Amino acid sequence: LSWSVQRPQGFLVVLFLGSGISEAGAGLIALSSLAAGSVGGPVVGLVADRLPVRRRYAVYSATAVARGAVYLLAWPALRGGAAFVGSLVAISLAQFCNAGAILTETTLRIAGAGGFGRVRLWGGIGFASGSLLTGMLAQLFPRLGLMVVFWENIVLTALTVLVTSWLARLEAAMAAA
Repeated sequence: LSWSVQRPQGFLVVLFLGSGISEAGAGLIALSSLAAGSVGGPVVGLVADRLPVRRRYAVYSATAVARGAVYLLAWPALRGGAAFVGSLVAISLAQFCNAGAILTETTLRIAGAGGFGRVRLWGGIGFASGSLLTGMLAQLFPRLGLMVVFWENIVLTALTVLVTSWLARLEAAMAAA
């Protein structure tokens, strides 16, 4: 289940460097991304924990859509003169909206005590497969290059929303049983 929430973020640093952002700037964007995710995850979790199960998953889906939209909006920033500032703001906002850890926790709760290894295994396979797919798509569509990351994020956002709605139904069915 957790494969759908993985993103090919490792390619973003290469993309930043190719857009004329300095190494220090790319490092600062990566650092702000981690900081925003460290703050955003608990904030999203706090909001979601105060809601009924059905509405909680609506929050997760909304954050996935917001994250996908921010990535799509970041694309033009990488092509303009404000590449550093646009990327810093967009990637930080996207990471703030990351509910992936919360969804992994939900998946673990549904999988049961013995499910941790399976969830981590499939998460790792999904992340590795996503990275390979991103590289292959970048080579297959040379005009897009690593900008394919943004299109890939739109597809992964849709998959995340689908998995989130499936998790909501599964958890509601388990609670009713």
